[in-house]
Amino acid sequence: MYQFGICNNFIKFDSLYSLNVSIFKHMEISEKVYRNTVLSEAPAFDGLIFIGVKTTGIFCRPVCPAKTPKFSNVEFYKSAGAAIDAGFRPCLRCRPECTPGTAAWMGTSTVILRALKLINQNIEGNIDLEILGNKLGIPGRHLRRLFKKHLGTTPSSVINTIKLLFAKKLITETGLSMADIAFASGYKSIRNFNYQLKKVYNKPPSALRKGKISTSKPNILHLSFHPPLNFRQITGFLKIRAIPGVEFASNDIYSRSIEIDNMTGFITVSCKNKENTVNLEVEFPDIKKLFYITETVKSLFDLNAPVKNIDDRLKKDKFLGNLVKQNPGIRVPGSFNSFELCIRAIVGQQVSVKGATTIIGRIASKYGKKLNIPNNFGLKNVFPGPEILAISDFEGIGLTKTRISTIKLLSKAVLEDRIIFNPFSDPADLKNALLQIKGIGEWTARYIIMRTVKSPDAFPYSDLGLLKAVSSDGTPVPEKLLKNMAEHWKPWRAYAAMYLWSNL
Repeated sequence: MYQFGICNNFIKFDSLYSLNVSIFKHMEISEKVYRNTVLSEAPAFDGLIFIGVKTTGIFCRPVCPAKTPKFSNVEFYKSAGAAIDAGFRPCLRCRPECTPGTAAWMGTSTVILRALKLINQNIEGNIDLEILGNKLGIPGRHLRRLFKKHLGTTPSSVINTIKLLFAKKLITETGLSMADIAFASGYKSIRNFNYQLKKVYNKPPSALRKGKISTSKPNILHLSFHPPLNFRQITGFLKIRAIPGVEFASNDIYSRSIEIDNMTGFITVSCKNKENTVNLEVEFPDIKKLFYITETVKSLFDLNAPVKNIDDRLKKDKFLGNLVKQNPGIRVPGSFNSFELCIRAIVGQQVSVKGATTIIGRIASKYGKKLNIPNNFGLKNVFPGPEILAISDFEGIGLTKTRISTIKLLSKAVLEDRIIFNPFSDPADLKNALLQIKGIGEWTARYIIMRTVKSPDAFPYSDLGLLKAVSSDGTPVPEKLLKNMAEHWKPWRAYAAMYLWSNL
């Protein structure tokens, strides 16, 4: 078993949204904007702009602590890949591999966002441009043009950059062997790994590792994200919904079993406020799945969300303003297992959260694969997949015939690829596919896309809790009234829903 640890550093974020998007789209940066905006508000541009320094051949993040180069000596790029394509090496001080995620809000096209999610799901595989385009419903040549327009580089360059920067992180921050790092980063051979890193950094991988790194403790990665992070809000949300035997959650810890390609393991996420870190420990037998697990956990805890930008927008609303000011940094929890989440949503229809948790725990206990890995959180099972639930009788579980039928219909649809739970799925397409299943209505479909494909504007407006949350006396308001109120919360209605739920 490999053990890994991941922690997330807080970085100050003070968004100048409209200016950021304009600059990013056109890369038209004057010396005045460079000094008075990009540098003075550097954290707001971190991940949005990469600065190539012509005199050194190095490219940096706006937050780099090195001496500020002259404007005449710099060039600006939309992505790390574009800077590398131009012949610049990543800075070893500000480390572009630690850049927080920003693509979801900086004006990038929806197609590119879905493409990036797809790439992040499969860095160890070879992604053909035409196949990538087919999955997104567009020709490969058009996809290439979109990448050049929005990121300043090609899909293949983006893939190579993701591998390169993840490898650099593992070299710098972990005690993993170079062979393990090569395969964890998606390289097919150690030879290619050595060649690619030396080509970009002008030195062999081993020379990038400074000092002796202890291997007696789990390896630690530092993943930057935009603060604030209300960690207890996420764990609190997960705690009351934790599936017995599959998940454990307290105020400061979340742990769960995982299964990938018929291999099982578990993850543990904790937060140490004094250190401003979120720590992720992973026990899993296949090193090649480390990147996938990392990205999935980042989605689960919504670490790439531009929460400062979201809060700035929502706190202007007369109804939400005080909620946001009193409890900033709320995120939309994702899911590690989208099928599991969907079953949970079906079971939770018209029953209490506590009742649904009991029933879903029975399903996991009776039909789930046993987790034979020692742990301190009572994790005993892995949630069963669609191939199991499609043929299960659910005797003694406590479900109605209608719910059983819906679960079986969903399981069959997933097995037949009529419903595909992928982060890169189009939310509208997924919603329409879900609504074809008898027993899945608007509330269930909207809740699922809110947490699986992370649609920031998904809003289950028929939810009883939301209808009560906007009422002055706790009596549910008409759905039409809530719909009208929610129009003012676009494009962040999913976050508005989380603020309302947190206030119940």
